[in-house]
Amino acid sequence: QGNIWFADLDEGLIRYDYSSGVFSKPAEKIIGPKFALQNVAVENGYVWFVARGRVYRMNTVSMQLEEWPIPVAFNKMTTGFCADQSGHLWITTINGLLCFDKLTHSFKRFTNNDGLLNNNLEGTIFSPGNGRIIYAADNYVTEFDPSEVLQSSLPSQVLITGISSQNKPVPIETDAHGQKKVRLNYTYNNFSFSWALPNYSNPLQNEYYCRLQGVDKDWKYVGNKGEAQYASLQPGTYVFNARAAAGSGAISKSDDEITIVIDPPFWKSWWFIAVVAVLIIAAIYTIFRVRLQQVLRMERLRMKISSDLHDDIGSTLSSISILSEMVLRENNAGQSDEMVAEIKDNSLSLMEKMDDIVWSINPKNDSLENLLLRIKHFGSALFEAKDIDYSMSIQDHVKKIRLPMEYRQHIYLILKEAINNLVKYAGASRCIITVSYHDDLLEVDVRDDGRGFNMADQHYGNGILSMQNRAQLMRARLIVDTEPGRGTRVTLRVKIKRHRTWDPSRLRT
Repeated sequence: QGNIWFADLDEGLIRYDYSSGVFSKPAEKIIGPKFALQNVAVENGYVWFVARGRVYRMNTVSMQLEEWPIPVAFNKMTTGFCADQSGHLWITTINGLLCFDKLTHSFKRFTNNDGLLNNNLEGTIFSPGNGRIIYAADNYVTEFDPSEVLQSSLPSQVLITGISSQNKPVPIETDAHGQKKVRLNYTYNNFSFSWALPNYSNPLQNEYYCRLQGVDKDWKYVGNKGEAQYASLQPGTYVFNARAAAGSGAISKSDDEITIVIDPPFWKSWWFIAVVAVLIIAAIYTIFRVRLQQVLRMERLRMKISSDLHDDIGSTLSSISILSEMVLRENNAGQSDEMVAEIKDNSLSLMEKMDDIVWSINPKNDSLENLLLRIKHFGSALFEAKDIDYSMSIQDHVKKIRLPMEYRQHIYLILKEAINNLVKYAGASRCIITVSYHDDLLEVDVRDDGRGFNMADQHYGNGILSMQNRAQLMRARLIVDTEPGRGTRVTLRVKIKRHRTWDPSRLRT
């Protein structure tokens, strides 16, 4: 095609395009910008070269690159190559002469055992065109006919000669199909394999390879002796493959293999795992059923208490209130009126407290949203009666928090007492209630602009002491921040973990 191809010891493969006058590195993207290259061979539209332990062939038109790695045992530093007239590349290395078959892509190696004067070939090799190959070194010249050198026969089949475990030989079984197999229990997990190539022309130069499927990803070169060891193998099935090559590099006709089965201990067998899995599932199901029964019993108890308090005690107190009103209408005596009025007030107070208890134990009111709605309903009536401007700020995600029954009751009564004290004693014109929840901490803040009081001089009433006691029962923190003329701020901080409460109505769906 009129182009020129260069081999450079620093820059690698260089191409000069005759039509454009441009130099380029066509192998730069695959091999790299710099690599050592001794020479190139151009024939039939392809460029052949050897670099970095591989034989490369590049199409001179498409620039497509093919490669074949030199076997590990032969992969030494290359010093040059040339092509003969029968489809082979002859590659000189610092440890012998390699022959690469362009058709089969196989390698053979020749050393001083085959007649070379020296294995360190750092001279020049070339083909003069008469079918022969000439190698010239500093103090000698070697000439040979490639066809005569390549007439050596292929080696026979490689054979696995033995296997041992725990320093004891293991008998090898052969089935009807000729497959070799070994079966041992889990205590035999260390193995030694030996195999050989019946090639006696130069046996010390034979090369041996192996692969244990399930452990090795690729073939492993073990040297000039067919031996390999594997330790700490897990229970399972493995296939050991043995391969060999003659000193010339010719691979054996076929590989030999053996299947090794290591039985697992009974606690790792499938039937034992299945039994344990069934037992675990049964235990989880039993625990779930017991827990479910406990939850259902608790729900039924709460519903019964709520119903009894509402139906029995509530109706009784209502009748007392009605009778008291009737007595007041019919009897006008002053002292009697006061007593009856006191009975009525006490009855109403008792009804209110009982209504709070009924509400607090009702499972339908477990959400913080219901608690805040009740507080808002209670406070709005008192604030509007005293003409107090009020606002309640609640974070959206707070509403869905579920509260334990005792927590709900304590929080409700603390806030109720705080609002009562604000309405009765603060003389405030404005009240702000803020509810927030972050990192499992619920914070409720009640703030007014009233007259306040001196905490050091103030004699605590039953209301504040009750609030503090309820906060202690929840392991919560109650802060009363006030001073004369600055208003009062009551803050309750209680730890509540976010969780989903079981809904018994799901059982009906």
